[in-house]
Amino acid sequence: MDKLATAFVFITIGIIFIYVSKRNIRNRKEEMNKNFDDAIIELRKTLSTIMPNEDTKLNEILSIREKEFIESLTNSRDNEKAFGMWSAQQGVITVQDILIKIKKVKSRKA
Repeated sequence: MDKLATAFVFITIGIIFIYVSKRNIRNRKEEMNKNFDDAIIELRKTLSTIMPNEDTKLNEILSIREKEFIESLTNSRDNEKAFGMWSAQQGVITVQDILIKIKKVKSRKA
């Protein structure tokens, strides 16, 4: 009887551990998605103030990046790793695209 009670306790602890782990993973994924959405909104606001007339091309670029991000999350088992790799790669590309656009706008104004 003693072994049965011990087994029951360990099984219960295991089930609780699995539940808490899954909940933490779900919460981190939701937080990551919210942070990404906030960053995109902030970037769009900044771009619209810097270059109000050049907004459509950059919105297209950002929309493509958002789709790639969502695909990388759904295709990857390790979502944090996928997000880190995606954001590092896309951050460099997006910043380069933005800088090129700013240079073009400044050269037109000059």
